[in-house]
Amino acid sequence: MASPGGENLGFVLPEGLTVINTDPISILKDAPHMELAKEFVSFVMSRRGQRLWSLRAGTPGGPVETTLGRYAVLPEVYSEDAAHLAEGLTNPLGAPANTWYQQKAENARINILPAYLEKMMVENKRQLTEAWKAVIDAGAPEDLVAQLTRPLVSEEEMLRLADEVWKDVVLTPDMTDDQKQSAEAEQDRRKKLRSDLKLQWSEGFRTRYADVTAAAKARKQK
Repeated sequence: MASPGGENLGFVLPEGLTVINTDPISILKDAPHMELAKEFVSFVMSRRGQRLWSLRAGTPGGPVETTLGRYAVLPEVYSEDAAHLAEGLTNPLGAPANTWYQQKAENARINILPAYLEKMMVENKRQLTEAWKAVIDAGAPEDLVAQLTRPLVSEEEMLRLADEVWKDVVLTPDMTDDQKQSAEAEQDRRKKLRSDLKLQWSEGFRTRYADVTAAAKARKQK
């Protein structure tokens, strides 16, 4: 939006459907330069530091060369520096808190969805493309669209797998040798399950795409 032609673009955060979460900042335990670390965190969280995130480059208090265009966590940045905010930034702090967002579920999806989407849209891209083309050529009947787009795994099952299979087993220094051996065996078991599930997903999508393509072509010929 800040580039040439950007006046033809818009940016909308749908009310009640948008989640804006924060980027964390912390100091590691026993940091070798603790006072310097504290000073850095204090600067980042200060008005001066927060203005660098949200103001346009070259404006008073903003970055010198590059606009970062990130949300600030201090309300006064939006009220007192409103004229210098980066394009598209509006105050998110006044929006009502949502009641539907679940951080635990989001963390689980982050772990498992890349593998699932790879099998659905990357590894079987050619077959998916052929299936969609056949469905569209057949007039996009609702039953075939539903068959093509139905999730291969339910949300409940995916969250369970994310917690019980995709989550790595953590080894801690205080574990006994027997505990470490048991944990390593469990990690190997989970890796094997992941591999098997990925293969099942790939074959499942491939079969579905072939079935939908055949059904759509047959429907078109009638």
